[in-house]
Formats: sequence, C-alpha cells, structure tokens
Amino acid sequence: MQTSVAAHVLAADPERLDRLAVAKALDDIADTCRTARGELRATLEVLRDPSGEHGPDREPLPGVDGIADLVEAPRAAGTRVELTAEKADVPPAVGAAAYRIVQGALTDAVRHGGPDVPVRVELRAGTGELSL
Repeated sequence: MQTSVAAHVLAADPERLDRLAVAKALDDIADTCRTARGELRATLEVLRDPSGEHGPDREPLPGVDGIADLVEAPRAAGTRVELTAEKADVPPAVGAAAYRIVQGALTDAVRHGGPDVPVRVELRAGTGELSL
C-alpha cells in the first residue's frame, strides 16, 4: 500500500511533491521489508532443519508440547485464554512451526484485541494433519 501511495505522489503532481513524505514512506517500506525478511529467514530455518534446532548456540524450538506454556503469558496479563489441545505426534519442524504460529497469533490477539478480548486456541491432530 505504501509503495502505491509513493508512486501516486510521485506521478500525480510533481510540482507539489512533498519530498519528506515520500522519503518517510520509502523508509517505512524499507523497515517493513527488513522485518519481513528476518521473519522469513527464521521460518526457513525451522523448515530446513528437521530437528527443530538452530545451530549449536541456540536451544531447540519448543514443539506442540510447548503451546500450553505459551498461554500463560497472556493469562498473566489478564487475557482470558482457553486452550484445547489434543496430543499430537508430529515431526519437530512441524511442531516448531505450530508453536510459532500460535505464538504470533496470541501476540496479535493481545496487541490488537486488548486484554478484554477472549482468545481460544484449538489444536487438533489427525492422520497426516495438524489443525490450529
């Protein structure tokens, strides 16, 4: 969206060009790209490393068993979190990806919904599938 606005401002009326606004929009775009690139890199690490570990100096990522611990931080902050989790026997990389997905979802729920919005996390395992 920011690239569209910057392109429109540049093309629409060059005489009224607000160079500071365009520079800020481009800086925001660059920041967003850097953040996305870092998140993508972390995701690719999880997917490339079937053990769920990330090198000798890092702890292995928690898997689906760690999801129960994730709900404690929002609960301590006053958010009502309901967790329903079936026992899931999944490869470590899948468990680590599920953990990260739930972690991100809980963060977004608290950040955008506030502490008064109830949150429900459901984990279901089937043959060859994991549903969150």
